[in-house]
Amino acid sequence: MTRVKISLDGLWEFAPDPNEAYNPDHLPEMRPIQVPASWETQFPATEVGNFGRGWYRKRFEVPADWSERAVFLHFGAVNYYCQVWVNGQLAGEHEGGYTPFYFRIDPSLRPGQENALVVKVVHPAHAIQSFKAFSYQDIAVSLQDMFGYELSEIPIGKQNWYGTVSGIWQSVYLEVVYPVFFTGVLIAPDIDRPCASVRVGLNAPPKDGDGLTLHYQLIDCAGQPAGERGSVPLADALGASPEPERALHSPRIEVPVEGLRLWTLDDPCRYQMLVSLMRGDEPMDQAAVYFGMRRRGARGNG
Repeated sequence: MTRVKISLDGLWEFAPDPNEAYNPDHLPEMRPIQVPASWETQFPATEVGNFGRGWYRKRFEVPADWSERAVFLHFGAVNYYCQVWVNGQLAGEHEGGYTPFYFRIDPSLRPGQENALVVKVVHPAHAIQSFKAFSYQDIAVSLQDMFGYELSEIPIGKQNWYGTVSGIWQSVYLEVVYPVFFTGVLIAPDIDRPCASVRVGLNAPPKDGDGLTLHYQLIDCAGQPAGERGSVPLADALGASPEPERALHSPRIEVPVEGLRLWTLDDPCRYQMLVSLMRGDEPMDQAAVYFGMRRRGARGNG
């Protein structure tokens, strides 16, 4: 199997918590909320200005055979700070309202049963109803007293005079993968040979290889095959690195480039390197990286 994604978007449960009265094991009666969307768009303006904190909950089931898979929980963006629990166990936390993030959650899942996902969101910059004199220091002191957060790294300013976005405002999904999966792929183009040198990182590769191999396929910017290398043993692709999950420490595997087409400003051709983890003819995981064949240098400078 390759990677499978399952959306958790849709109807969730929600409860505001301006006084920090709740915890993941003790939540009040909750109201419905749509994800993804900010809480400002779903509740009366007279209420949301007092929220500051809010709790989300989503119940879901996963197939029983997921017990032998790695499962990741992805968030497109949550504004501003959040903590995430799966079945009562803390999966992780994230600060920053505009970047995607994920946690590995299979140790906390109950395959074949109902699971509970709980997310606590704090957005202190939008918890004050009025910025009377717009004193940065006054706001900073107020928010630190209310939430324990320093304001220096929280985006705040003129944008707060307009519409605000708090909570889980981008999509949420599960991604299930084979337990041996790609953690990184690095490409180094060589226009003289010409070839692409590829280094990979893998999570928990079996020491004996367990019949797994790597297949490298190069696709040009017209979508046509431009090079290939198959049946590379894990021992050759990973070498003797003590940290096989770090691609930077792995040996280079060279994939020839047929019909070389250089990347230029006038012709920005991008190649795609598709690396597949194979068991026989079945792909267990895949990773794709885009790159250009080019070289930069300086001459006549001395």
